[in-house]
Order: sequence, then structure tokens, then C-alpha cells
Amino acid sequence: NVFDVNKQAPIKIPVNIALLKDKELFTFGTGKKVYYIFTDPECPYCHRFESKWAKIKDNVKFKIFFFNLDNHKNANAMSRWILSGNNNNEMNQRLNAMGKNSTDYQNLKLSDEKVAELNKRIEATKALGIQLGVQGTPAVFDAQGNSVNWSTLIQN
Repeated sequence: NVFDVNKQAPIKIPVNIALLKDKELFTFGTGKKVYYIFTDPECPYCHRFESKWAKIKDNVKFKIFFFNLDNHKNANAMSRWILSGNNNNEMNQRLNAMGKNSTDYQNLKLSDEKVAELNKRIEATKALGIQLGVQGTPAVFDAQGNSVNWSTLIQN
């Protein structure tokens, strides 16, 4: 943490966004404004945020990373189901379904090897979040590495 000694206030320092280059699990949106999103498919605040994405999809491009919280016992199974989608669009539909309390993830049948592969990808994105100081979800960074309050992106 860095503080301005004159104002006795914290100074926000951007994170090294280069760590995330081409490591997102999937993307959402077609806009020019790029944001890096750390989400958890079992997080109610993430669901609230994600439910508004359709309204801003033409203005933003979200690069999605999972940061599954330890107390969310179904988050890894949900994440595997999402990542088992055949393409970017299907993964977004599955992420959206989690916010609508879908239980389809419970029916996913994968080989042990596939589970291990997907778990490795999920753990890798969480490790990136830890490197950037993510402590909860949803966590949002802009293209310059500044932390962004997610609620400001969905106002109106």
C-alpha cells in the first residue's frame, strides 16, 4: 500500500496488466474498451454484474478469468461446465446460466484427464489474480491496470 503523506490517503497504483496478456479463459463483448474480469460462477455479486453485461456488450470487451473463492464449494464444478462449452459464445451462455441458478453443471461427465486439465486452467487464472492482489469477486481492471468498481460499468 502506498499513501500520500500530505493528504493521509491511499494512492492507487496500477497492476502489471501484462501478466494477463492472452491468458483469459474466454471473452465477452465486442467493444473497444478492454477490461479484465476476475469472477466466480457461484458469487452473487458476480451474477448481479454479469446480468447487466448484455446492455454494454457493444462498448466493452471483457477478458474473463476465474477466481473461485474457497468458500464456494460448487465454483470449480461450475467453472468446468462453463469451460466445456464448444466456443466463446457457449461459454458466455453457460456463465449467464449460472446467474439464473442453472444446475446443468451437475450433469457434466468428464474424464479424469479432462477434469485435471480444466482444473489446471482454473487454478492458473486464480494464481494470476493473486499476483495482482485480487481478494474478492468480481474484480475488474482496465487496460492500464487500474482497479475499477464494477458497479460503475453497469450504471443506467
